[in-house]
Order: sequence, then structure tokens, then C-alpha cells
Amino acid sequence: MPHAALSLITLAAALCCQPALAESGPERARGIVLAGGTDIIRILPPEAVPAPVAPPPANKPEERVVPPPSLPPPLPPPEKRVERPKEQGRLVNLLVRRGITQTDQTRPWIGISAENIDRPLAISFGLKSTGGGVLVLEAYAGGAAALAGIKAGDIMVGFNGGPLADTGDLRQKLLAVSPGNEATVEVWRFLADGADFVTSLRSMAEQGNAAIAYRLGQMYARGSGVVRDDAEAARWLRMASNAGNAAAMGDLAQMLLEGRGVAQNTTEGLSLLKTAADSGSLPAMWQYGQALQAGKYVTRDLATAAQLYQRAAEGGYHPAMFSFAFMNANGLGMPRNYQQAVRWYEKAAAQNNTAAMVNLGLLYQNGNGVEKSDTHAYDLYKRAADLNHPTGMHNLAVLLDKGQGTRRDSELAAELVMRAIRLKYEFSYKQMTQNGATYSREFRVAMQRRLKDAGVYNGPLDGDFGQTTQAAITAYYNGKG
Repeated sequence: MPHAALSLITLAAALCCQPALAESGPERARGIVLAGGTDIIRILPPEAVPAPVAPPPANKPEERVVPPPSLPPPLPPPEKRVERPKEQGRLVNLLVRRGITQTDQTRPWIGISAENIDRPLAISFGLKSTGGGVLVLEAYAGGAAALAGIKAGDIMVGFNGGPLADTGDLRQKLLAVSPGNEATVEVWRFLADGADFVTSLRSMAEQGNAAIAYRLGQMYARGSGVVRDDAEAARWLRMASNAGNAAAMGDLAQMLLEGRGVAQNTTEGLSLLKTAADSGSLPAMWQYGQALQAGKYVTRDLATAAQLYQRAAEGGYHPAMFSFAFMNANGLGMPRNYQQAVRWYEKAAAQNNTAAMVNLGLLYQNGNGVEKSDTHAYDLYKRAADLNHPTGMHNLAVLLDKGQGTRRDSELAAELVMRAIRLKYEFSYKQMTQNGATYSREFRVAMQRRLKDAGVYNGPLDGDFGQTTQAAITAYYNGKG
């Protein structure tokens, strides 16, 4: 790629958020010891012990044995009534109208805050099939989901007659529905009508359910379905961690390392993180690898970080797939290996890891480890942009403005950059205010038109990114308009 173009396409480093995740990896051995050796005393079962034989009577007259009167055959024992287990929930089909967001007319919206459901949580909620699903943490008042009857605590397991795997699958299925049209959503409802979701979770956690306590910790840490409260998050994570939940250990370790919600304690934090990683927690392996890669709280060790990423990646954890690919692509802790980077970026992208899509697109654009293809790069950037990744938006805009891998469309390119700036993507903001002349005049005029429509620019549509246009871009970046 020419040097000038390199400044326009940005690399997505470790940008992927840590998902809300299940406990994973091998369980810890329970330490049961079986004694060996031979039996010293053998106790026979009752049927193997012969009944004692009475000695014959001495000089007694013969006695006549009178048989007892015949008795009717015994009645069969009464049939035991088997109580059917009480169902913990029920499946409900609801019609949901697909909407759009106000800021982005291309993004589907039904008005929910949701996360992927994990196996321990699904079992706790009585869901028999644990092949996936989306847990609704909040259904916004007036939104399409709430109007359809979906509420917090519902688990969305099906969409238009097919299974629903996770939140990424939900986005893709919603994209296939035209705005304003309805879709049938199948939900598993474990809560009785009128029950409060968070109150029910707290009750289950206090009764010793570590998976629920861990999920509560995540919810309070992120403000998902509840008001964010780091101290409350740490309390629930501590409860789950004490019960042996390795994923909770990893999250609590991060809070201890950062002093978030608890007093900072790097010694305990690193110890918990290592214990969780050694216990097989894939997120903890990735988190400990990040600490080693950054050299934060611990001596920098790129080789060990790469090994931890590889273990977690091979276990199926997509943030670790991304990190391991990044290490291979940049020769960190190992010799540079573009082919390995491509392999792991592809695996992560298949799990909707948007940062992996962006970096894989860059490898295709430069021909590193794969045959050079702007078309493949375009497709990958578009996938990331459709999933709201700002780097994907910006890189896609560059290809559209130059007509690389697709037909030239400076209008759409400007729309994408405006979306990235609205998301407070600093790279796009700096490109527009410091390097605007690199983009086509058509693109710059289209940007000015959109800034004018947003009410932050009142200058001429001449493509000149001078002080007036730069001030308008800054205002838009700061949320005005």
C-alpha cells in the first residue's frame, strides 16, 4: 500500500470488549484417593450365609404338622403416585416489530439491553435446551420489545422459526427484517408474572448459586439492567469467587488490580487471576496474558502472554483468538507469522469479533499472509461497520472514497465517517481536522453538507477544510448537532 494511504487505514489493536462469558475449561480434580491392597476380612452378603441347621430332636414322639388354612394371594402394593416436577418456566411466542436507531438508519433496533446466555445460567433458569440464547436485561419502555410483551429476565431462544445462538446472531437476523415489519421471537420465561428480575436473581445468588452471583457482578459492573455500582459488583463477584467460580475470580482480580469498587490490591489481584487461569478459565488466561503483554502490575513477558492467548484461543475464546493473531502478525513473543495471524483472525471473525474483521481486512489489503484483495478487505470492513465498529466504518469509507474493491461512492464514505465521529472515534476526528486534504473534494463537500444539516456548519460547500469546517467537525465530535 502506498505510504500516504497507510495513514488513512487504521489497525484495530486489542479493541474487543470482554464479553459477558460462562465458566469454561476443565474442572479442578476433587482429590479423591482410592486405597489399594487386599481384603483382610470379607463380610459376605446375607444371601451367601447359610441358615443355621437345628439339631434333630432326641427321643420325641412324632408330631403331626397341620398346614395353616389357605390364604388369599397377597394384594399388589399400591401404585406410587409420581409427582411431576414443577416446570420452572414456559416458552412464549411474541411478535416484535423491527425498528431503527435515531442516529443510524441502517441499524436494527427493538429496544432491549441484552447479553449472551451461558450454560450454568440457562440451567439455573430451567432452560432444558442450552444451545444458546439471548438474556434480556432490560426492555426499554415504549420500545418494540416492551410493546410486544418482552421483559427483563426473558431468554430469547428462537427467531422466525429458527434457533437463536447469541446477540451477534440476533443482529444478523434483525438485519434481514425490513424496518416496520414484524418477526416472531420465541422466549423462555422462567419468572412468574409480576416477579422482579433483579430481586429474583439476588435471592437465588444468596441461596448459593455461584453462576447467578457471577452474573449479578457483571450486571452491576457494566450497569446492564441495573444502575452501575462497582462496590456492589465486587460484592457479588467475591461471593461467586469464594464459591469457586473461576470466571468471577478473573473479574474480581481486575477490580482489585484497578482499585475499582474495592481497595486496590495488586498482590491479591494477580494471585486470583493466576488461580483462575490455572483453573481453566479462558477469560482469565486472556486477562493474565494482557497483563503480561502490557507489563502492568507484573514483569513484561511476551512469550508467556502468547502462550496464554494460544491456550484460550484453542479453547474457543474469541478475544484470545484476536490477541494471538495480533501477536503473530506483529512478531510479539514469537517470530512473525502472517499465515497464523490470518487463521486466528478468521476464527475470531467467524464469532463476530469486529476487531478481527478489521485487522484481517488490512492483511488482505496489504497482501500479508493472503493474496492481495481490496474486494475481500471491503467485505470485511463492511461486516465490521454493520456491527457498529468505528474502525471498520473509517476503513470502509477510505475504500469507497478511492473506489478500491468497490465502486466509488464519496457520499456513502462521508456518511460512514460522520457515524464514526458521532461514536467519538478519535482517529476519524483527527483525520478530518488534520489530514482532510488527503480525501477527495467530493468527499469533503459531502462532509460539509452533512455538517450543515446537523446545524454545526454555516460556511460554503467548497470542500475547503479550513478553520470553519474544522470547528464544525469538533462541535459534531463533542455531541453537538
